[in-house]
Amino acid sequence: MKKLTAIIGAAIVTLALGAAAHVYAQNVRPSLETAKNAEALRATFKPVIEGVRPSTLVVKADGRQVSLATAIEKDGLVLAKASELTGKLTVTVNGKDLPATTVNTAREHDLALLKVDATLTPVTFGDAKKINVGQWVVTSGSGETPLAVGVVSVNRRKIPGRSGFLGVSLGDGENGAKVLQVVPESAAEKAGVEVDDVITAVNGKATKSRDELINTIRGQAPGDKVKIDVIRDGEKKELSATLASSAGSPRFDVANVLSGPLSRRAADFPAVIQHDTVLRPSECGGPLVNIDGEVIGINIARAGRTESYAIPSDVVLGILPNLKKPAATQPTSQPAKSTAPAK
Repeated sequence: MKKLTAIIGAAIVTLALGAAAHVYAQNVRPSLETAKNAEALRATFKPVIEGVRPSTLVVKADGRQVSLATAIEKDGLVLAKASELTGKLTVTVNGKDLPATTVNTAREHDLALLKVDATLTPVTFGDAKKINVGQWVVTSGSGETPLAVGVVSVNRRKIPGRSGFLGVSLGDGENGAKVLQVVPESAAEKAGVEVDDVITAVNGKATKSRDELINTIRGQAPGDKVKIDVIRDGEKKELSATLASSAGSPRFDVANVLSGPLSRRAADFPAVIQHDTVLRPSECGGPLVNIDGEVIGINIARAGRTESYAIPSDVVLGILPNLKKPAATQPTSQPAKSTAPAK
């Protein structure tokens, strides 16, 4: 592997010098993510993913790719990003879409264990504790060329949770929370909430005051769909809202989403490796490898313009025994409580 590392290192230098000459001649300065994910550079890393490419699969929901998957056992067990798995699930194996069932979910880590009727090539996990800031990491897809390359940008850390955000200013009303203002482009506006509505319940739970409504919404996560009961002009209405991820207008996150969509769940993880690889949300769930081709984690979220997270390999190995038990045989894990303000 040392020889492979040296060859790849030399190739990177050659590509960088060639790109620099081209940029100088054209008087153009490409972005860092564009430079790292140029096709020629990604092709240089083909040898790095040779060992994990057969273990990297595609998960579809109702025929649309929603996640990658990492094969962990020969008899058809794979890991994927849980929060994206809605609808009829299939896993693509050798070009065929095979039905998949959910064995269990580790909600805390947003990982789902799926079962497919196929013989797979499982990954061998490396030691994520040896990874350091500045080291190259490579994301495998199902093709010969890596999906993306990047570097570790932050040491292992916890990502705190975020509360759901409805987007209203409130006062106390009769038997509920009275809406005083609706934030433009917010979840509330999109759901049809109007000024002077009185919100009396969320998901069937009574909200008899402003504070009760705020506490109820804070207990939800960004991306959660909620049913809202309101009284408008004496009539009861039921509205449906998908909660946002920040306490403010959606314009708050414009800088992050300019280079593409972010993951539906991109926070509230006990431990992640943060790297600057640019991924699509549907490209999470697959293996992240170091330059020696060792699987050091599973990509779990794209959280910013150049901010992606992977669950470290030792964490994955630690939760696998419980994941392999059918969900009905063990208590459901609860997500960490969020302390972020929202309403």
